[in-house]
Amino acid sequence: MVLELYSIKDFARLVCAFEHVPQPVFAFNKGGYWHVFVQYQVNEKKIDYMYAATEKVGPYLGYKNIYGTEIVEFFSTIQNASYIYAPIIFLKNPPADWFKHKTFPFKRNSFIELEDIGSIVRVATYKMFYEESVLPLFHIYNGKLGALFTILSYGEGFPIKVYYVKTKSIDKNFIKYSSEKNFLDYTNNVDESGFVYAKIIKVKYEVGSGRRWPFLKE
Repeated sequence: MVLELYSIKDFARLVCAFEHVPQPVFAFNKGGYWHVFVQYQVNEKKIDYMYAATEKVGPYLGYKNIYGTEIVEFFSTIQNASYIYAPIIFLKNPPADWFKHKTFPFKRNSFIELEDIGSIVRVATYKMFYEESVLPLFHIYNGKLGALFTILSYGEGFPIKVYYVKTKSIDKNFIKYSSEKNFLDYTNNVDESGFVYAKIIKVKYEVGSGRRWPFLKE
């Protein structure tokens, strides 16, 4: 089931209020408006989706409540500790049949193309707030087209998703990232302080394995 919430404040309250680590928010643009949504698990067998429309968006959704006044903003960096932040993951395309049938945005165990490298890095790094390791990023290249991807399930009972972004060939072994500086770059040096590092693992591409890697199609 997909439910539209009354306002972006209702959405931010659902995602951020009283949450130690808010789960990632997905976003796509359609008809001049951004649609932001989260997966909302009712039980082990049922996952609903909650969404809201907004005119603007950014890499992070920030929420705070000061003496009864709710403040909701979108940010490109995480600097103000008074806010609770949720990372925004930008989708390359709107989910199929989202507006027609209001059915599940994602199929179980599906491949999901993201808009940019920053989105996949936010997927890979958000679990570190649970004191878990940054997810590895895998890179595969067929000589013409490459893809950087990671594999994630949000918890027991959630379906597995493969999040990917199309790339060219990558000759570095890490991505260094700072949510405070809005900085992202490929590197081999992991000794600079003030950054989070995601490791890149290169996967060998075998001729004839296109069915296994559907995201390598032109």
